[in-house]
Amino acid sequence: MNIVKQKHWDDSYKGWKFYVAENEVTDFLDIWLKRLSRKIDLNNCFEIGCYPGSYLAHVSRKYELVANGVDITPELNERFEEWLKSEGVTVGSLYCDDAFKVIERLNNEETKYDFVYSLGFVEHFEEYIDVIKRHGDILRKNGVLIVTTPNFAGGFQRCFHKLVDMKNYKRHVIRSMNPFVWKKELEKEGYKTLFCGYFGRYGFWVDKQKRNIFQKFIVKFLAKITEPMKKILRRDSRFFSPYCGIVMIKK
Repeated sequence: MNIVKQKHWDDSYKGWKFYVAENEVTDFLDIWLKRLSRKIDLNNCFEIGCYPGSYLAHVSRKYELVANGVDITPELNERFEEWLKSEGVTVGSLYCDDAFKVIERLNNEETKYDFVYSLGFVEHFEEYIDVIKRHGDILRKNGVLIVTTPNFAGGFQRCFHKLVDMKNYKRHVIRSMNPFVWKKELEKEGYKTLFCGYFGRYGFWVDKQKRNIFQKFIVKFLAKITEPMKKILRRDSRFFSPYCGIVMIKK
């Protein structure tokens, strides 16, 4: 069950200005896709929860992959496809439908992709392990699976979001944000783990909501010390890092 009503996403996407992402998540993707593209023949990708396409555009354009994806929002329309093409992306199939219905249909048709991923999707579902496993239904043998979510479960991250970002915090299944649980379950399915853990060192993001003066001060102060903190914190950790994820090969 998705704990967030679709109306929330549809409302947030109205008037959206498309852009190609460049952030900690794309840095993480680049590390692994550069490495893997030398060893594995990657020709296409499929993003689950692909709208508004910031990551799909980055991945597809930079690694010359045919872009495919699914998202239920009605904003996924001709305007979206036109924007992707204007960014130099080769577009395959974009499905405006329930992700699980599309995955089931493609699985029955034996449609498989070289690289399947989701970035901030599974943490909105109570049955998050099942959701992650469903990614593999459309992934070919020896294909690449990458799943990432925000990390609201670590000590600093949990306290921060509960203090200044509570509405956003409640839209996430916090217990889902443990990549080592995902790893254990997927390895039972025969996957080979290349990475499991946290990334971004130090950082955070917040959603729009009303905040009092104290909350606004906290957000501004912690944002201001981001660069010094990244120099101090040389390693990623569950406590501080803003994201977590896995990189796996389907065997």
